Amino acid sequence: MNRKQFEELHGYEDTSLRIIDCALQGKCEQEWIDVKEFLPETALDWAELAKDVAGFYNQMGGYIIFGLDDNFEIRGEERCHDFDSKLINDKISPYLSTVRIKFASHRKESALLGVMYIPSKVEGRAYVWMEKDGPQKGSRGNLFRKRDIFIRDGDETKAIDNLQKIEDAFSGILGNDTSEREIQYIRNRLYKLIQPDYSSFIGRDEYKEQILNYLDPEHISMIVNIGGVGGIGKSALATWATHQLASMATYDVIITVSAKERELTSKGISSINRNFFSYEDLLREIITGFEFEAPDDMSSDAMEEFVQDLLTTGTCLLFIDNYETVEDSRIDNFLKNKLVTRRDQRHKALVTSRNMEIPGEFPIKLDGLNYSELETLFSLLADAMNRPDLTIDNGVDLSS
Repeated sequence: MNRKQFEELHGYEDTSLRIIDCALQGKCEQEWIDVKEFLPETALDWAELAKDVAGFYNQMGGYIIFGLDDNFEIRGEERCHDFDSKLINDKISPYLSTVRIKFASHRKESALLGVMYIPSKVEGRAYVWMEKDGPQKGSRGNLFRKRDIFIRDGDETKAIDNLQKIEDAFSGILGNDTSEREIQYIRNRLYKLIQPDYSSFIGRDEYKEQILNYLDPEHISMIVNIGGVGGIGKSALATWATHQLASMATYDVIITVSAKERELTSKGISSINRNFFSYEDLLREIITGFEFEAPDDMSSDAMEEFVQDLLTTGTCLLFIDNYETVEDSRIDNFLKNKLVTRRDQRHKALVTSRNMEIPGEFPIKLDGLNYSELETLFSLLADAMNRPDLTIDNGVDLSS
């Protein structure tokens, strides 16, 4: 099932045999479709299903087909006769009281299959979270905790952190800011840094120590990747690190470029006027960072040769923000093979990305704020909005 087919069928809340036929054509799980060989039986099974439903709902909605194995081979699930929409909704409602699925069963090649339609959240509304703790799952504790939030990430259902809850809740109230803004930079000597958009940096002590260690010119790392889900604070942490390194004059040159196209601001989701796209753009930024100028007609080969010469004159930190949106493969090759060409060079690249498989032999997986940090953030937000009733314990629903 391709996206166009999905949007057409899902828009009509279709639960017909056509859903199964389209799924069998594609034969792969996607962000909007999942397959399960059996309907749930145990309390843990139903909680797992509720988690998947939440993931679909918080993204774009989707379908779960019962009676197909992971290879999209028809196995059949005769228990589909025993279930309808109401019964399934009753089973998952302790965890998701506001989400209502639709369910229908169909015969295909004499086997009984089930189709579950899952709606999507209304645009601009906050994510739904789990309304009670999930059951125990072996020795690993609860399957999930109350107020955990799940989304679809490719063909998987994944939890997102508490910071994402806050940002989404606030963006749901603030809406979208259709204005376009520019990334603001600070230029000081041979340093080009992003202007922080925060007045104080909360917590992250363990990550601060780790990133400064990796970015020490004497450390063996060459590419450091700060990864994590959107809105978790990757850019803020990287920006903090570059400012720290600049204040200590750790590098002779610090060059920052951003491939970010949108971000959450105090006015909502705002578009950013992106001006970094290609390998040539990167080379020009490096040349400018060393206080030279590349003529408009300078070829890529000539710029690359000039950059290699410049990199012999001092230590350089190259920070690329939002690397997952960079599509020019030559940039990837430059970071891996051309930024450092001699063993005595101490250049490094720092990238932020939602994709942890982006180049970087020293990845830093950024998780959510801890409870103490979250309390501090809630307090600051509550003060800024004149909402003394807003605390970490009473949630972030500001719709009333």
